[in-house]
Amino acid sequence: MKRKPPKKVREAPKDLSRAVDELSWIVQHDEHDARLDRFLARHLDWRSRTSIVELLQAGQVKVAGEVVTKKSFRLREGKKVSVAVPPPEEPERHEE
Repeated sequence: MKRKPPKKVREAPKDLSRAVDELSWIVQHDEHDARLDRFLARHLDWRSRTSIVELLQAGQVKVAGEVVTKKSFRLREGKKVSVAVPPPEEPERHEE
């Protein structure tokens, strides 16, 4: 069985004139041992699960200051989770 090539990971914008928000949270007692992707889905409820996985793959998520790319990473109480969230891309305008 032939494997499909891996999907290209979308990178954060390289244009430094565009703002990037960094959001952070401290893992609470009731969130201890939660999967990172589910934790982020709860806290970034305006983003799709797919876009959260893309943030992880692009190295935009840190736990206790270390980049984490594994969506099944288990969180520990008291650890800081931070995410560099690029703003949504503006649709291209076509001149008529």
